[in-house]
Amino acid sequence: MILINFKNYIFGEKALRLAKKIEKYLPNAIVAVANADIELIKNKTDLKVYSEYIEHKKIDKNAKGSLLNHSEHRISFNNIKKTIKRCNKIGLKLIVCAGSLSEARKIMKLKPYAIAFEDPKLVGTGKSITKYRGKDVLKFSEMLKGSVIVPLCGA
Repeated sequence: MILINFKNYIFGEKALRLAKKIEKYLPNAIVAVANADIELIKNKTDLKVYSEYIEHKKIDKNAKGSLLNHSEHRISFNNIKKTIKRCNKIGLKLIVCAGSLSEARKIMKLKPYAIAFEDPKLVGTGKSITKYRGKDVLKFSEMLKGSVIVPLCGA
């Protein structure tokens, strides 16, 4: 699974142009975009469109899913718990980011669709977590083995 997070850096027509390029070369990718761009990209591409952020109080049902707890937008465990519960109820897929193995273990108990293991110190550096924290990545994948939760790596 390839997930491309547009963050808040690319939006509007630029986001649509990028989404169309992604669709051409990676048609099975998921794009996480700003809430304001969900409908535009959903209507103009065949990509799976996720919201780059969601709150348990305000859920945009136009998206197929969302990122949650990204290192650039951390939230409390209580909000993670509430949001997963609400999204699981309505069938919205959540990819919850975890910055450590212990955080991933806690999140795992809440049964999100996926957990993305990312080292906040590596985000935006161009350094791969698989190279710089390879042993932890193996532990993470072993931890999720046998569960229905999709393991992902970020950063």
